[in-house]
Amino acid sequence: MALGIVFWGLLSVWRSAPTSVRYFLWLSMTVNGLIFAGYLAIPTLFGYGDWFEFIQGLVPEGLWREAIIVIGVILYVGVAFLAVHELEFLQSRVGTERWRRAWILNLVPYLSGGVAYVLAGLFNPVGVKLILISAVAASFGGTSAFLWLPTWSARKSANDNTPQPPNAMPRNWIWITAGGLA
Repeated sequence: MALGIVFWGLLSVWRSAPTSVRYFLWLSMTVNGLIFAGYLAIPTLFGYGDWFEFIQGLVPEGLWREAIIVIGVILYVGVAFLAVHELEFLQSRVGTERWRRAWILNLVPYLSGGVAYVLAGLFNPVGVKLILISAVAASFGGTSAFLWLPTWSARKSANDNTPQPPNAMPRNWIWITAGGLA
């Protein structure tokens, strides 16, 4: 969560940064926040993970478990809300264009990030079970808000931060190379 807050701060301060840098900061803020918040709620709900282990022996254990789950859900929705509002710098004022841009800006990183996590997980010597629990759950599950953020973003009214015309984000080989190396 700390990294998500750092990236949000940088995104807030660097309003005049190039669009590709701002999008990187937005993605970093959103992914870090969603994965942290989701990790609080979901593993604790299903009875595994670090936070579930942390509350073992605390009294009343059930109340601690419920509190962590509720905090995780509130943080997850809060990060999603922040992400939708901070994405306006790349949105359009035209309704149909808002839908198209929202889906592209959210679905591409969701799918590519999920695939990258799973491919990286394949090199883990522990086995397939850890890949399913960790890589698939954290990437596709932890960032699943990217599947409903486009609808929320597209239905949201444009505001003063919505440029007209929309900011372009041309292909940038430096970012593509950096992403490939990462």
